[in-house]
Amino acid sequence: MIKSIVFLFFISLSFAFSQQLLQIQYYQYEAGQCDGSQSQSGSLEACSSSSNVVSTVYAKFDECLIFNDGFSILSLASSNSLNYSVYENDCNGPIVSSKIIELGSCSANCENEIQQNPFLISIVDQSSIEIPSQDSFATIYYGGDCDGDWKNSFSFIQFMTTNLCVDEGENGSMMLSCNPIINQLTITSFNSLGCKNKSSATEIALSLENCNLFGNNTNMGLYCN
Repeated sequence: MIKSIVFLFFISLSFAFSQQLLQIQYYQYEAGQCDGSQSQSGSLEACSSSSNVVSTVYAKFDECLIFNDGFSILSLASSNSLNYSVYENDCNGPIVSSKIIELGSCSANCENEIQQNPFLISIVDQSSIEIPSQDSFATIYYGGDCDGDWKNSFSFIQFMTTNLCVDEGENGSMMLSCNPIINQLTITSFNSLGCKNKSSATEIALSLENCNLFGNNTNMGLYCN
């Protein structure tokens, strides 16, 4: 309970000073949405319902992020588009690929056979960030001292819904569950849609002080509520 109060206190302090952030909303995968395509495109209908949102990311521009399971930097290319650069290692180069993503358009990771969840990127004011009150797992990347006090130096916050079956592609799904008593997250993977045919379960200890995660002074906080 005390940790929850401290966590929310950090959030309220951080968001009191407003700035613009990227908001990336990931949606439930819909069978057949990529239709065999390997390009980064997808069904516009996949992002049409807010009830299908399974994860929300808030990130700063021009920062090294873990986006679509790879090191990348998102920078503003125009008033309605982003430059999405993917790096081989820790955003220090070389650049593996670079493409333009339109703000407000629904895209899907059709080139990724494992995770093809559609996503929608927009720009929001930091003061408008919505903090889930329950059934949520948070991942936070921050710099500076590795003391859990990320409010002035975070570059990335992701809220993922727990206890929800998330389809990730034609042949797989996953579910997150939290045990606050022992401060542990369990990631359960399945070989079929609908969280059927369990393949593995991974347990992760939760802490706001995972230090120097990528060897570049980036710290990570993991938290459940």
